[in-house]
Amino acid sequence: MKKIIFFLAIVLSLAVTKTFAQNGERMQEMQENFKAYLTDSMHLSSVMIDSVMSIRNEFQPKAREIFMDQSLSPDDKRSKVQALRTEMDDRYKSAGLSSGQVDAILNYEGNMRRQMLKRRDDNGGGNR
Repeated sequence: MKKIIFFLAIVLSLAVTKTFAQNGERMQEMQENFKAYLTDSMHLSSVMIDSVMSIRNEFQPKAREIFMDQSLSPDDKRSKVQALRTEMDDRYKSAGLSSGQVDAILNYEGNMRRQMLKRRDDNGGGNR
């Protein structure tokens, strides 16, 4: 019995480790795709790309925290994320991006979000 429990614990830990590794690889791929978009489509300098990525990396955990907060209603989450988005846009502009460039980033992120949700829905709900 102890061997079976031990075996199940190892199998479970390997499955969890694999899932985290896949998520990490997916996040890295998304980061690289975004950098390629900033370089190829928006023609930003490497310094500007570093600034944009730094701002995104600062604000993404804050947005994730809002979405994960079970005590907030959907309307509360929406308003908090909107306020965070406004702050992020202001930071982009203070880093030297034009309003058009900020809008282009918003459109790109919106398209990526829609594609991700569509993939999740096509896969029967997937992991959230």
